[in-house]
Amino acid sequence: MGDVSRPLYHPAADFFGRVRSLAGRDPADATTGARNPDNRLNIILIDLAITLYLFGCFGSTVAFVMKVQHLKEAPSWSLLIYAPTVLLTALAVAYKPHMALRTALIGGPFFLFILWTFASFQWSNQPDLTLRQGLLMCVTYGAACMVSQYLSWLRLARVLAGLFTLQAFVSAGLAVLTPQWGVMTEIYPGAWSGIWSFKQTLGVAMAVASGGVMGYALMQPEAVIWTDPARVIIVVC
Repeated sequence: MGDVSRPLYHPAADFFGRVRSLAGRDPADATTGARNPDNRLNIILIDLAITLYLFGCFGSTVAFVMKVQHLKEAPSWSLLIYAPTVLLTALAVAYKPHMALRTALIGGPFFLFILWTFASFQWSNQPDLTLRQGLLMCVTYGAACMVSQYLSWLRLARVLAGLFTLQAFVSAGLAVLTPQWGVMTEIYPGAWSGIWSFKQTLGVAMAVASGGVMGYALMQPEAVIWTDPARVIIVVC
């Protein structure tokens, strides 16, 4: 039985040909679950905690607060919610610097785009805002690298599907509980936007969410108990 604390194959390691193909083998947590249900439950709970953390930091929480409070710019405290991510990313880099670098470079154009965005504050008309957004993008990319470095493809798919599902359910819940918070207040007043500030952002997010949840449903057919309701809510949103 493999070590479930390590990914089945890491994206960067797979790219550099440092691990053998695992085609035909059961997912790590599926095999572990068959032999040790308690261990699989622990893995699922850890993935749920990661999902909730990502939702709090990167799930448009700040955008929702800005919409409710009618703020034009992100509040100063918004940068504090990224502090744990910065710390965890730094620890991940210090623990396995070579793997962290490979994970970052595997993004290719995305990595270059992040660097370009961060550097663009030097010629921006709004350098303070550009610098803040550049830092947030760097932190977001760092979080993505950290998560993908330590999770298997199956667990990564579960975390992303759970995150998309949570966003969809919260957006739909606003329509029932507090509809005044789920609509746009500017440009298109009254247009449904869920937890986001713009209806276009909601549409793009749900389009991505449909692919993420469907992908996990194909990987784990037994998860139909929550992936099917999730897909219905995503379509409604």
